[in-house]
Amino acid sequence: IYIRTGEYSKGALSNVKAVSADENYFKTSYDEGLYSLGYYPHNIHFLWACAAFEGNFVQSMKAARDVQAKTSSTMMVSPDFSFLQHLYATPMYNLIQFGKWDEALAEPLSFPNELYLKGVWSYGRGLAYVRKGKMEAAREQLKELSAALAGFGVAKKSAWINNPADILKVAEKVLIAEMNAAEGKQEQAKQAFEEAVKSEDALRYNEPADWHKPVRQSYGAYLIRIGDYSLAEKPLREDLSFYPGNGWSLQGLYQALQKQKKGKDASAALSQFNKSWTKADIKLTSSSF
Repeated sequence: IYIRTGEYSKGALSNVKAVSADENYFKTSYDEGLYSLGYYPHNIHFLWACAAFEGNFVQSMKAARDVQAKTSSTMMVSPDFSFLQHLYATPMYNLIQFGKWDEALAEPLSFPNELYLKGVWSYGRGLAYVRKGKMEAAREQLKELSAALAGFGVAKKSAWINNPADILKVAEKVLIAEMNAAEGKQEQAKQAFEEAVKSEDALRYNEPADWHKPVRQSYGAYLIRIGDYSLAEKPLREDLSFYPGNGWSLQGLYQALQKQKKGKDASAALSQFNKSWTKADIKLTSSSF
């Protein structure tokens, strides 16, 4: 509820309390069932999502490491519980969210034979290489990501809310968009970002969302970089309708409005941003790193 209403601080606090209650329960109860396997790490996952929306890297990274540590590596490699791999991937997703590119490249892939994890790591490494200007290395990671995606073959019913291949399709399109952007291919970049947005929107609803970072934040940041300020408003305002008051898109919207000399609206966006960013431990200069 708090993510949907834009009350990310309340969401973080409620999940801190939920995790504490879980851990107190486990001290007196022997539980190796579904609750400890899924619901407990799910609460930590919610804490991660709320902290990330607040721009709090330290808290979100701790939660990401905790959720990975609490995810059963034995169970997640079995077909019936492979959905747990999504929780296990949280540290890589968080490093991407906060633009920690050296750390993303250094993050070990402990289960290279699991297609979903292989795809997520290739996506993260690919973005890191793009930001470092190493396009050949980025292309190699895109090949790895596409191979992992192809390896799923025909989609099958599973315990995943969204088929893992559908999540990786968003990753593939975002990486293609960022590569085109880095190479100055503006029309191809815009098209790929639009396709990525459509793929993200096609995912089934889940809490937190299965795609770790709204594509519209990345798209808006790109449009601002190339000076298309008016067009940038659209994805950023749409993202704010989905995730009210999130500082990432508010920062981007402020920049887009300021560049268009819409002073009153820009000031309002900046004021909202400042209120949203009180728990942040990073300086934000764009809607996406």
